[in-house]
Amino acid sequence: MKYKLAEKLGKREKNIIKFLKENSGSCSLTSIRKYSGIPNTTLHRIIRKLERMNMILTIKVKKIRVIILAK
Repeated sequence: MKYKLAEKLGKREKNIIKFLKENSGSCSLTSIRKYSGIPNTTLHRIIRKLERMNMILTIKVKKIRVIILAK
């Protein structure tokens, strides 16, 4: 199932998933932005897309958004 989802991902989405895997499956949105260099608005769109695909979860810890790779 996840293989079929991965086929629908673009280069940026794949890089975000790869970055999450390299960081124990979770990190802050700020860390992803610094790593990827993707503009803030574009990054938020990508995060929403990955959430709709059930590939990641987003939780808010105080003022920090933490992105978690779904199992």
